[in-house]
Amino acid sequence: MQQRSRSKAELPKSVETEMKEKNEEFEFDYMPIPREDLGAPIETNYDRFIRKSKENPFVPMGMGVTTLALSYGLYQMKTGDRQMSQRMMRVRIVAQGATVVALMVGVLMGVGKPSK
Repeated sequence: MQQRSRSKAELPKSVETEMKEKNEEFEFDYMPIPREDLGAPIETNYDRFIRKSKENPFVPMGMGVTTLALSYGLYQMKTGDRQMSQRMMRVRIVAQGATVVALMVGVLMGVGKPSK
């Protein structure tokens, strides 16, 4: 028994091909769920940052101190003051540790709070 190969004309048309032939748009777009329908208030990234900063203010302060110590330490390294650069890197390590501790304390305090 011989198997007959199908030509391209005999193959079934895909949905995409049919829609292109009809000059219709064929796109799959991501459609986010409208939050108004869920009854939840819309919160921007800035609003969330402010809310989280009020809940645990030591984390943003620790991030700021870490960033300043790192920046100043790198500047001192560039200018050649090795002793101050080394001191600032140590300050950065302490600030990072304090930030992590503040974050963990905030998480542990938030565990006991009832959710809204």
